[in-house]
Amino acid sequence: MSGTLFSLISVVVAFSALLFWVYAPSRKARWNDSAHLPFADQDQRQSGRVDASKGESS
Repeated sequence: MSGTLFSLISVVVAFSALLFWVYAPSRKARWNDSAHLPFADQDQRQSGRVDASKGESS
């Protein structure tokens, strides 16, 4: 019984720490930058830049 209770408390504490780490105000800028990554590729294509990794040019 005590092993199960210890495991439950450990999981709850780890989950709470993970939530705090993810939603910490200091990480907001990084999450916003990551959220805009799909649009960065679209902006590069529209501006006519060459993508050397794919060998494409506009």
